[in-house]
Amino acid sequence: MSIQLDYAITRPFLWKWFTPLALLGAVLSIGFLSAINVALTGYETITAFNEDFNVTQSFWHDRFMPFRAKKPGTLCDSHIFNVGDVLTTNYSVFQWTVEGISKGNVGNSAMAYNGTTLEYCDISALFLNGDLRTWTIDLTPVVTCRSPTRDLEVNLKSTLSITYLQGKHVASFGTIQLGWFEARGITDFTTHDPKILVGAVLGQLASEDAARRLYTASLVSNGTTPVTISFQADFEYCPASLGISAPCMSSVPLFNISNAAAILPNMAVQQYTASQPIGPSNPQILTDDTLLPVSNLIQLAHALVRMDLGNGSPNNFILFPERTNATIASSFPVTPFNPPLMSYSAMYDYWNRPNEAVSEVLPLQMDGPASIRMVYLCRFLRVKSPGQLFISVLVATLSMFSSGWAIFMVIATYFARRAHTHANLCRAHDPEKKSPLLVDDEVLSDRYEGYRLNRVY
Repeated sequence: MSIQLDYAITRPFLWKWFTPLALLGAVLSIGFLSAINVALTGYETITAFNEDFNVTQSFWHDRFMPFRAKKPGTLCDSHIFNVGDVLTTNYSVFQWTVEGISKGNVGNSAMAYNGTTLEYCDISALFLNGDLRTWTIDLTPVVTCRSPTRDLEVNLKSTLSITYLQGKHVASFGTIQLGWFEARGITDFTTHDPKILVGAVLGQLASEDAARRLYTASLVSNGTTPVTISFQADFEYCPASLGISAPCMSSVPLFNISNAAAILPNMAVQQYTASQPIGPSNPQILTDDTLLPVSNLIQLAHALVRMDLGNGSPNNFILFPERTNATIASSFPVTPFNPPLMSYSAMYDYWNRPNEAVSEVLPLQMDGPASIRMVYLCRFLRVKSPGQLFISVLVATLSMFSSGWAIFMVIATYFARRAHTHANLCRAHDPEKKSPLLVDDEVLSDRYEGYRLNRVY
């Protein structure tokens, strides 16, 4: 068995305008395929960081291929939060730590975050510990976030202190931040975050009110009143998602002291539980000496946390100063241990008549629900270098065109044979001489002129 190479016999198409139209179509097809392949193969994927999870990219070909246009939220990877991770919102009033994930959306103990707003989050509790011996008030607000479908529940906490001890370097919206401004000679607060300024000033004054009342009671009582108080205040869950028409958005924020404790000068400890009746074994910890100044501090923390979450509820006395009288105690009761001289509220007086530096940044404005300040890993498309772009488009275009041209020729040949049944016949196979392509088979080309080709059919 011998192996021979052969070639196909070709014939021209008989249609008058077929060849110029086919060549014109080929040129247009190559141009069209080149444009298509620039969009399909002319870009490479790169990874970059971006603060906006919903960032998008737009290209010239999106209008022609809308199905390829990237929708918001498809370019970046979600950020996974685990217990103990630290975060801040875009308002940056507090630094939060993930305290617990009761229900996670990534497994059972993790949370995937994709840039959604915190409109389903609200302050749920505040833990306060005031120690007269160290002139320090420690606060721990707790925020609870619940998804509408209750398939995600996360608790965040922030620990901060208001202290007179300059060597105690702790997170604070009080004296430390004020000292940061003052140490640098900054008097124009309009160039800095006004929420931090207001929180620092009011936090310091509210703590001074509580400390002054506690200290005066200790002096007048000859050291028989508590030197340390500690309690947990619980709040009604009222996130921004409920809308400003919700009753809890307009009424004075209510709180419940569920647990409290006090340390006396002799180191004896008193404990209080709201679920038990008041008695010798369950004494009232917050008395007339401390209840209202502590209440002012609680309302301040509540307002600041709401601001950090972007919850502009109408009952926030910082955002709506006209609500101050209904929320903040303007004076404190006179008691056997606190004379009339100690009945004023420094925080209330200042907030009604703030100094020039604070007045310049009022009223405070909110830009809507907060989101977590985060940097995401995103995948963007970038045009390839000229050399790579040319090779990619060339290979893809030639591959597509070659396949399309082959199919086109098969179809055109099929119709040509149907139109001229003798189109593929030579003289030996067309004795009736009906083929329009009959030529003298003595000479078939100039190259072999004079050579007679003996054919075997």
